[in-house]
Amino acid sequence: MLRTVPDVDILRDLVDGGARRAVIVGAGFIGLESAEALRHRGLAVTLVELAGQVLPALDPEMARSIELELLRAGVAVRLGTSVTALREAGGGTVAADLSDGSQVLADLVLLAAGVRPETSLAAAAGLALGARGALLVDEHLRTSVPSIYGVGDAIQVTDAVTGGPALVPLAGPASRQGRAAADHLFGRGGRRSPVLGTAIVRVFGTVAATTGTGEKALRAAGIPHHAVHLHPDSHAGYYPGARPLHLKLLFTPGGRILGAQATGADGVDKRIDVIATAIRAGLTVDDLAGLDLAYSPPFGSAKDPVNLAGMVAGNLLTGTLALWRPGDLLHADPQAVLLDVRSAAEFGSGHLPGARNIPHTELRQRLGEIPPDRPLLVYCASGFRSYPRAPAAAPTRLARRPLAVRRPDHAATGTPRPGTRPGRAGRRAGRDPAVTATVTAPPGGTAPEDDRGHQHRHCSARDRSYLATDGQATLAVDPQRDTDRVPAAAARAA
Repeated sequence: MLRTVPDVDILRDLVDGGARRAVIVGAGFIGLESAEALRHRGLAVTLVELAGQVLPALDPEMARSIELELLRAGVAVRLGTSVTALREAGGGTVAADLSDGSQVLADLVLLAAGVRPETSLAAAAGLALGARGALLVDEHLRTSVPSIYGVGDAIQVTDAVTGGPALVPLAGPASRQGRAAADHLFGRGGRRSPVLGTAIVRVFGTVAATTGTGEKALRAAGIPHHAVHLHPDSHAGYYPGARPLHLKLLFTPGGRILGAQATGADGVDKRIDVIATAIRAGLTVDDLAGLDLAYSPPFGSAKDPVNLAGMVAGNLLTGTLALWRPGDLLHADPQAVLLDVRSAAEFGSGHLPGARNIPHTELRQRLGEIPPDRPLLVYCASGFRSYPRAPAAAPTRLARRPLAVRRPDHAATGTPRPGTRPGRAGRRAGRDPAVTATVTAPPGGTAPEDDRGHQHRHCSARDRSYLATDGQATLAVDPQRDTDRVPAAAARAA
């Protein structure tokens, strides 16, 4: 088990002693960092994770890029799988039996499957514990025995977003708690702060970070929320070295920021840190749009990704922008016109079934080919061409709903696309090509409205996770539950 620095010394000795194969149980922060370190030392690494994704602290669609990075680096990833037994296999090797019936041989097995509070001493002393065995402390870090203080991974903290109890075993909160406890001991106040759980990890060439509450937790807590995704560059695109970011922002129907997650090669940390500060300060998405952030082409853009996130979120809340989830494509109006605005060559390499092709450069001249009385779905490879062409392609007063779907594989929707040239965003990011659609059909049915006039309804998604985008703005889809929130104002306009 990997818990302390001496444990790392033992691990290094095993590698120096000739270990060549490793099994890591758990794909959280420690498991991922261990997989990278062992892979750099030349070991064949198998990463086993019980959840259906790596890095369970992130939402599934955000963790996908980390999984792909692991695969590119040669790490074998076994998701939805557990280790059922470890047995000696002779010759100093260990056989790891997996829940899917397979077996992996290893020279070392590293358990990094999460932590739980070690509070046996506190329990023996009669100190009060929380439901998950964590030490209960008051606002000054005092336990149920006031002369005993508790700080760090073993205590129960308050979630800064939900206000509920939480366990957040991170060094940053632990260090601040130690200072607060010392201040109180010396009569200088000293109060603990709610915890956002801001965290970051680098896995080979990709960085992932999170702050606040993710969409999985928000759904579990029944907290109404919206989610937008963006894929801006880390700095001005015309300056060399710009790399795309995937930024997800979560917020309430009233605009309060609930959380954010980001992945990318550069600039992930500062965007998450800015949003973490905004959450603690009680800022709204409109405040994000107006933040005065440092700009110079090597470091950012005139509209920083944080500003853009606030702008997209604000447009969604005011009804200026209406987004549909990819699951809607599975229930699209059979009368809908599916319009592919990519080039003829791209269309020929693969397209959605039933789509007609009018390249975006010819769209205005060929508007007469589009039936004005039928719902219209416009798509390209990344949203870069379809989104600004949607108004031109929709001469009627139908509400325009930009939508893009990024599939985990080419066969998920439409015809196979071997050799397809990725779209602009896909080429830069090295990701699979995307399919983008701008939906102009009004949503079916009615649903209750929240305090900002937003409809809430549900639809199903396939058993793989998808990603929806409108070029800059995107929406995520949970593979088990695709929650669609369409502004009612846009629906009424349709």
